[in-house]
Amino acid sequence: MPRSLCLSDSWHTKYINSSTPIISHINANYEKGAPRIAKGIPAGGIIVKVNGYNLESNRTAPLIYVEVNGMKYTGTCEVNNKYSMKCKSPRVPLEKLDFSKSENEESSPLELDFGFIMDDYKSVMDLNKRKYNPFPKFFMFKNPELFKFSEPGHIKHINPNDYITIDGKNVDLAATKNDVTVKVGSGTCKMMSMSHNKIACIPPDAKSGDIRDVVVTVGDALNFTIGRLIYD
Repeated sequence: MPRSLCLSDSWHTKYINSSTPIISHINANYEKGAPRIAKGIPAGGIIVKVNGYNLESNRTAPLIYVEVNGMKYTGTCEVNNKYSMKCKSPRVPLEKLDFSKSENEESSPLELDFGFIMDDYKSVMDLNKRKYNPFPKFFMFKNPELFKFSEPGHIKHINPNDYITIDGKNVDLAATKNDVTVKVGSGTCKMMSMSHNKIACIPPDAKSGDIRDVVVTVGDALNFTIGRLIYD
């Protein structure tokens, strides 16, 4: 006789087959104040960390989805083990989203129905609608913006051991430092800090006189050409 897994809250108790995948936490290690909120941007590619049980039960690669006007948009997931997996938030075309409906158009998210596709298991679908311990809706924030260097020609001079700052807007509403890469030429700028309107990082070493392009990527596909660095 197959074993069953007991799910309970203060009002209900439910028993399910022990091989059924269950989502228990989302982004549990990211934000202490909101440990169960999945976040993303229209460009997609923001990391969503997922914990649960039996996450290896599916025969096909799992997907995370958000629903907009009855259509599902999906992102890929990578299963680490039966207790955890890492997903990339779905890309949704901007024309399908109306941020004027949000309370504060600049910084408030659209709240979307979401879930996971793992074979035909209904236990991981429509997580914000489930009867037992429903999750908050998926928070879809506007794409962040990052601005070019303010120096003439967008060319910034830098001395050894200096760090650079890149100005922006809505940078950290959905993204964490793990979602952002700053490339200086073929090297990576070591992230120091990231806030709502600024990124600070330490560029890789280079010889005096070297000129390197600076490009920031948020998620998988949102790229910003910031300018050029000249090493003094």
